[in-house]
Amino acid sequence: MALPREVPMNLCPQMVKEFCENFFVSKGMCCDLAIHDPHPPGHNPHCHIMLTLRAIDEQGKWLPKSRMIYDLDEHGERIRLPSGSWKCHTEKTVDWDEQYHCEEWRHGWETIQNRYLEMVQSKERVDLRSYERQGVDTIPTVHMGPAAAEMERRGVQTNIGNLNRDIRAVNRILHSIPAAVFRRISITVLRRDIPYCLFMILCSCLVLMNSLSATYCSVRSFTNYVTRICCKSAARFNADSSVFERGFGAGMSV
Repeated sequence: MALPREVPMNLCPQMVKEFCENFFVSKGMCCDLAIHDPHPPGHNPHCHIMLTLRAIDEQGKWLPKSRMIYDLDEHGERIRLPSGSWKCHTEKTVDWDEQYHCEEWRHGWETIQNRYLEMVQSKERVDLRSYERQGVDTIPTVHMGPAAAEMERRGVQTNIGNLNRDIRAVNRILHSIPAAVFRRISITVLRRDIPYCLFMILCSCLVLMNSLSATYCSVRSFTNYVTRICCKSAARFNADSSVFERGFGAGMSV
C-alpha cells in the first residue's frame, strides 16, 4: 500500500505498525511488513503486508482453518444421508479473508494517515473513497505499475501512460462543461423555458461524446457525470430532476 510522501520516512514504520496492530494483530493475525523506498528516494514509498489466515493458540500451535458443522432438520435433529453418514458442511473458523473487511481497513488506514499528516503539519489529506463516492466529477486514471512508470521517467511513452494522458485531457474537457453550458443557455433561463434549458445541456454533453474514445474513457463514469450535471441543472432551474434523470438514463442505454 502507498505511503504518504509528506510523512517523513522515519515515522512511516511507526505509522504502519500502528495500523497493523490495530486492525490485524489485535484480531489474532501474525503480520509481516516490509517498507520500500525505491530509487530515487521519496518518489514512491510503499509497504507490503503479509498476514496469516489461520489462528494460533497461546502455545504457538496453529488452529484449524475450518470446522465441520452438522446440518439439522426442523426438529433440531441431525440428518442421515442414504449412505449412512450425517449431512454436514464446513465452516471457516475465522473471517479474516472476507471482502467486507476491506472497507473497515481502508477507513482505518485513511484515519491513521490523516492523523500523521496533521502531526507533521501537512495540509494534505487522504480520502480512500472513489471519485464517484466522493461526488467528484472526474474520471480516474489507471495505475501505472513500476515497469511503465520507469519507462515514462526515461521519456519512453507507454500504452498506460498514453491512456492516462488522454484521461487527463478528457477530464479537462469535462470540467469545462458546466460553465460553457450555463453561458449558452442564459438567455433561455431568462425566458424560463426550462425544458429547452435541459435539452441544451443534454445536447452539449452528448456532442462532447464524439470527441471521446471508449478505449480511453470509462463510458459509465462519463454517463454518470453527465447525469449529475443535468440533474444539478434541473434542480438549479426548479425543474423535476428525477424525471429528467430517468429519461436521460433510458436514452443513454439505447
